[in-house]
Amino acid sequence: MAANTLWRVLTSTGIWHRVLKDKYLPHTTIKNWFRSHTFQQKANSRIWGGLMKSVHLITHWLSWNPGSGQLIALGKDMILGMGGNFLLSLNILSALHCRNIFTLARAMRHYDIQHLSSTWLNNNDLGFTGDLAIEREHFRKALYDSGAYLRDSEYVLMWTGGDNSIFATVKKLYWAILSTKNLRKFGGSRRPI
Repeated sequence: MAANTLWRVLTSTGIWHRVLKDKYLPHTTIKNWFRSHTFQQKANSRIWGGLMKSVHLITHWLSWNPGSGQLIALGKDMILGMGGNFLLSLNILSALHCRNIFTLARAMRHYDIQHLSSTWLNNNDLGFTGDLAIEREHFRKALYDSGAYLRDSEYVLMWTGGDNSIFATVKKLYWAILSTKNLRKFGGSRRPI
């Protein structure tokens, strides 16, 4: 239930949830707090302490539905449908930054605000060879396979606990935790937290 409450704090605009955000995350946005993975463990209150004890239960299944992609940091933000394939090595991030590609929106061939295309840049476009080309192609294929496409909308934090719904309920969280325990028991794995 604490994990479900934390999900609501992250995604809701209700007064109580805004009070918690303003009190415990005053100098950052939810997006930056979530991206940092340095979740505050030392609690100033029993309520926030309880929420922080449950943070590991939900971050495992959260991703960004990218919207226009302009605020999604390439290789750092979990993208809906990509699983652990959103991560990029420091070498390729550095090579992308040299080419002025920092966000998902800049990873496209053509960017037209009227018609958001999702033709992802490939190695020929970027001039990558060797290991960089292999990693970049793996990332481009994962983007394509995820069905990620950009649209003229805001990014949204989504629950991806097995059914890609936007809402995390106590029941869905419970079943997601059970499925992960079963996967670990039989040698499977989930994406990194």
